[in-house]
Amino acid sequence: QLGGDIELDNLTLSAAVGYSKAETDKLTQRIYTIDHWYLNDDKHDGSYRIGSDRQFQYLPSGTEFYDPTVAINHPGDDPNKLAFGPLWRIPVDNTDTDTSFKFDAEYQLQGNSFFRSVEAGTRWQKREKETAIAEQHLAAWEIYINDFSLWWVAPVYHKDIAEPFNLGDFMAGNAGSGVPTRWNAIKDFDGAVAAYADVFNSTFGFSPGDDSYVTDYDSIYRVVGITPDRRGDADNTEETLAFYVQANIDAMDGKLSGNVGLRYVSTDLESSALVGSYYDATHGGDLDSITLKKDYSNVLPSMNLNYQLNDQMIIRFAASETMARPNFDDAKAGATVAKDGWMEEDGYQDGSNPGDNDRFTGGS
Repeated sequence: QLGGDIELDNLTLSAAVGYSKAETDKLTQRIYTIDHWYLNDDKHDGSYRIGSDRQFQYLPSGTEFYDPTVAINHPGDDPNKLAFGPLWRIPVDNTDTDTSFKFDAEYQLQGNSFFRSVEAGTRWQKREKETAIAEQHLAAWEIYINDFSLWWVAPVYHKDIAEPFNLGDFMAGNAGSGVPTRWNAIKDFDGAVAAYADVFNSTFGFSPGDDSYVTDYDSIYRVVGITPDRRGDADNTEETLAFYVQANIDAMDGKLSGNVGLRYVSTDLESSALVGSYYDATHGGDLDSITLKKDYSNVLPSMNLNYQLNDQMIIRFAASETMARPNFDDAKAGATVAKDGWMEEDGYQDGSNPGDNDRFTGGS
């Protein structure tokens, strides 16, 4: 920021111009654990839930799913019975620039018994933020090659990528139904990807040196033909222009002080984003670009008064009207399109449950 002040007798002028630019990148990686009853002998889902911290959580025994006539529900909550599910990787790149200009003037009033000075000014600001997201979601039902899917093969078991632990004195052993009593911590994301790659290569018969041999997350995406979902991309531009006038009070031999003022603020917001179906977004399809605009203005009065009763007591009064804009990330354009992800081999979508002749094509 570059600025300065000029003093001319009773008039003070100040101006400044500023510019800032920030570039950030963030990588979010999540691992989900699932268990499908038809892949296990006892026909039960595990007693668990995914917590807000994305940790696998065991629940107290007695919670059963799908087939309550079967007495055994994963003996000992054996993690070997619990298959890990989708992997989710979200790299986000942001570029945020801010350009501003402000000009202020204050004039000292001589001989006025009520107002000490009058101020006025203007401020212009333009903020631009570009967000690039390449979300990658990888699950067994999305890996489909040569009319065969990992969905139908033996799962990669939970014990290969995680390890359980107990809190010996958790709630003194008095946890009620629905309260987690044992947790299973994910070891690392790369280990989960490696496990996926091993099953992938062995299932489809790929060997080192083959074009389709996979070793990491990106190579699985390349071979399967899945593309990152860029529907989170957005470009925001917010331009504001403000004017204000304020009178500073100094009356009653200094006992009454404060100010009264009025501010006018005009805001122009524009946001562009990519939209489309989940299948198009993750299979190289075309995405549409949308642009949304919102212009609005606010008139904001304010008053601040102080009255000194004596050397020990001051009465204060304040009233104002203010405005707050939404978080910049919450004001970006966007839309999702939901459609059934199961498609019959004859090419028709009927919303039915998957069968031997069905192929999962993706859904949102």
